[in-house]
Amino acid sequence: MPYDLQLDVRELEEIKRLIEAAENDTLQKVLKQVNIGLFQANLKEGDWFRSRKTGEVYRAIQVDHGWEQIEYFDPWKQKSEWMSLHDARPVTPEETEQAKARHEELYHRFHERCERIEAFLRKEYPSASPEQVDHIDDEEVPRDIIEVDGKIIGSYAWIDRFTVHYTVNMED
Repeated sequence: MPYDLQLDVRELEEIKRLIEAAENDTLQKVLKQVNIGLFQANLKEGDWFRSRKTGEVYRAIQVDHGWEQIEYFDPWKQKSEWMSLHDARPVTPEETEQAKARHEELYHRFHERCERIEAFLRKEYPSASPEQVDHIDDEEVPRDIIEVDGKIIGSYAWIDRFTVHYTVNMED
């Protein structure tokens, strides 16, 4: 398991310079950790990074170095989330371009599915006001799924006489 180096940028750069001059496998592993530490120390809003835990590539919305937290937008959940700065890893330009394309694809998928779900709900329940939510508590209200062309694109539940909450399934 990798360990996070708790050194400042100046110390990390000095260690990096010394290790780069050496030809040793163990030192190369340390160099990798130093580079990760430098990446984390310099990470700022708008930078792309990989989550060590999920392997997904995200764009930083906000970086709080004091609290060692990153706010990012999760395209699968279509909302912002927070994670530890220590779980951020650098990405290549190619990985960044792939992530941008994937984020755009998921953004369009989400909005298309919202439109389809709301059209379905308005057709089936004309008096209902559909509201998109992150989660429907199955124990409190009965939930039905919405299937289109053999794919489950969401689920919905009546909350009161006029309100229907729905969730969007982002899976293919």
